[in-house]
Amino acid sequence: VVGWYLSKLVVRLTCRTVARRIERPSVTRTVLRGVRASVLLLTLVVVAGILGVGDTQSLLSVTVISAVVAVVLAPLVGSLLNGLFVLADRPYEIGDMIEITDEGHTGFVEDITIRPTKIFTLQNTFIVIPNSEIQQRDVINYSAEDERTRLSLEFEVTYESDLEAARNHAERAAR
Repeated sequence: VVGWYLSKLVVRLTCRTVARRIERPSVTRTVLRGVRASVLLLTLVVVAGILGVGDTQSLLSVTVISAVVAVVLAPLVGSLLNGLFVLADRPYEIGDMIEITDEGHTGFVEDITIRPTKIFTLQNTFIVIPNSEIQQRDVINYSAEDERTRLSLEFEVTYESDLEAARNHAERAAR
């Protein structure tokens, strides 16, 4: 319990410094999660020392756990590596409007973590896509260099309609 509160305190104290040095919010969040995990791991090692868990027992436990992790969690490790590639490649950032072409999902990036990317779609739904899948698909970033987004609208105006009124309606819809 002390380690949990200590990790929250360390994250709170280092948050501004990390945010100033790293410009991308997604990378900042990932670094702060790593800091929190490191403090919790250090707390676990200290608690194991206090409880008297010996080096031989620790080595045997780590060996067994590593074998289980290697066999059972291989897809998870692959997903984590793909998440690191997404964070390093910078194909999109939080707030960008993207489209995943194979699935036809278009929306705004809500969060980028090491495993999934969370997208709020234009259909007012929330989807979570593993980074391993995003790495294999084509992603169009509509707001990569510019915060403005572009949307193409088609509408029909009959010959009997008032052309000036149609133009005014189109300009109002574009705002």
